[in-house]
Amino acid sequence: MRCDAVIIGGGLAGAATAISAARAGLQATVLEREAIPKHKVCGEFLSVSTIEALRALGVCPLQLGAVPLDRVRVSAGGAPVEAILPFRAVSLSRKTLDAAMLDAAAEAGAVVRRGVRVRDAGQAPPTAARAGRWHIDASCGALNTDRLVIATGKTDLRGHARPSGVHGAMVGLKRLVVPARTPEPVIDLALFPGGYAGIQPIEDGRLNVCLAVTRAHVRRHGVDGAFASAACAAPHLSATLGALAGETHATANIPYGMVRKAHPSRPHYVGDQAAVIASILGEGMAIALTTGADLGAQLADPDKARAALRKATAAARHRVRLSGVLSHLACSGPGAATLMSAARLQPGLVRLAASLSRLPPHTRETGIDAPHR
Repeated sequence: MRCDAVIIGGGLAGAATAISAARAGLQATVLEREAIPKHKVCGEFLSVSTIEALRALGVCPLQLGAVPLDRVRVSAGGAPVEAILPFRAVSLSRKTLDAAMLDAAAEAGAVVRRGVRVRDAGQAPPTAARAGRWHIDASCGALNTDRLVIATGKTDLRGHARPSGVHGAMVGLKRLVVPARTPEPVIDLALFPGGYAGIQPIEDGRLNVCLAVTRAHVRRHGVDGAFASAACAAPHLSATLGALAGETHATANIPYGMVRKAHPSRPHYVGDQAAVIASILGEGMAIALTTGADLGAQLADPDKARAALRKATAAARHRVRLSGVLSHLACSGPGAATLMSAARLQPGLVRLAASLSRLPPHTRETGIDAPHR
């Protein structure tokens, strides 16, 4: 079967690519591994850049029940340093958001195939050149296309492994817990030797506790020990977090700080397959949406598509690489202590870091309040 464009992966980047490609007149086919929406290892923090990108694609997080956030707290076992966010932000589970994005892709005219596993995706043999440059071997059958987009998020497709990053081989862990009391509209960043955690409420009343830890920390302390480390790093949340029990979602070998270059002989890579910003800066969803949307809008023309993707990744490059350095620093005891000392001496640094880590804002109206002053 021949398609104008095949997008492997139906997360934020894949759905954004499909929406923009369909709007541009292409018949885009999305192959999504999961048959139904599921929770993913993600901090689920939507910055103003993310909200803007979603609205441009026709999805409003507030209408989906997103929880407004107005502050950020950083702690490392003692009293937290708190700052007002320099912009409005919200929290929304990826399970809810991904489902809405794939629905939007289908409404835009893309073909969305769920529950499809891709076994292989590579160059089509010369004898099949007329069928398309790329051949995809999937559980739904063979597909051929001249436009192949890899949007598999934190999971590498066979033959398309990502290069190492500035702070590579990290492990992501996540639990959704029922809080012992009503949580505040705050994102907490807890630093501990071997990793850090982002903790915030989501739309169903639960807390998303998402960790980025080194493999050495997991080997030494186990998964439960990693969550215990996060709880110890945020003692001010002890009455809220409770036992931190729940189903664990995990992903491994995350190459924080990786930026992959567009190349004429390769497929197009978007989202976490194009650039991986460390969770400590919380801008991964914005990068996924912008790389996907910018590529999809130009996907009909190979040269323009590569140029659009190069521009999108260039806009995020220094933030992505800085995130890898900060991630490495935050995972060490002395590094975390240095960050906390600097934050206590100059609390404005927390607010400044939150501001500088955002992608450049768009000028379109977002429908959310103006930044805090």
